[in-house]
Amino acid sequence: MSVPSPGKHNNPSEPISRQRKILIGVVIGALVLLIVAVSGALSQFVIFAGVIATGVGAYAATVGSAKFFRVRSRKIGALVLAGGLFAATIGGAANAATVDPNESVAGISEASEKTQTKPRPPRTSTPTPTPVVTQTEIREPVAIPFESTSVNDASIAIGTSVVTTAGANGEKVIISRVTTTDGVETAREVLREETTVQPVTQVTSVGTKQPVVVAPPAPAPPAAGGGCHPSYSGACVPFASDVDCEGGSGNGPEYVRGPLTVVGPDVYDLERDSDGIACDK
Repeated sequence: MSVPSPGKHNNPSEPISRQRKILIGVVIGALVLLIVAVSGALSQFVIFAGVIATGVGAYAATVGSAKFFRVRSRKIGALVLAGGLFAATIGGAANAATVDPNESVAGISEASEKTQTKPRPPRTSTPTPTPVVTQTEIREPVAIPFESTSVNDASIAIGTSVVTTAGANGEKVIISRVTTTDGVETAREVLREETTVQPVTQVTSVGTKQPVVVAPPAPAPPAAGGGCHPSYSGACVPFASDVDCEGGSGNGPEYVRGPLTVVGPDVYDLERDSDGIACDK
């Protein structure tokens, strides 16, 4: 009859309990993988598992074991480390391949739209009044000044002038187009001019006639009798342009000494007191 060695116990239920734990772990792992696959986060899960495995493998390879995770040697720790790095790399590549750039941009746009403030109500602008523009033709009478001219006239004495034709202003009408904006004049354009009254040019006649020089009368021819005038006696009165009494106020050119008697016409006006005697004083 054999006796069991000390420290060892034959427990028939221990294998069953261990198998149950393994089965429960497999079921839980399968459920987790199913949930991750359905939610579309399988690549993130692989990355997470790879990071955990990398940490456990690095710890076991450094210390010698990680009994909590059933890693009992450095060799197994190195294998776990390599598997974790591989899983993390594969998961990262799969995650990058499944991300749609358009979805990222859309997500950013949606986020920016959510952060925008509420739209302000549109501002009601005050309508700008339309200016009232009108155009009108106007007629303005304007005087036309007359011109002046001069002509020589031989019938008028030199040094004098006479207005022979009086000047008169004319008249014209200026037709313009006037533009007004809201009642205020903003432009003016001359369209045409119409002359209604022609101006009259003023004419001035300037005299050019020279004055007539009258020649002095010729002296009377000497009469018979020695050249003495027959209208006088008692003294010889010569024939001349003028004869005055000697010693008087006359200026000649001929003089006679009196007294003398006037017997004819007193052509030299020698007798002053009507007594018939000349040059007696």
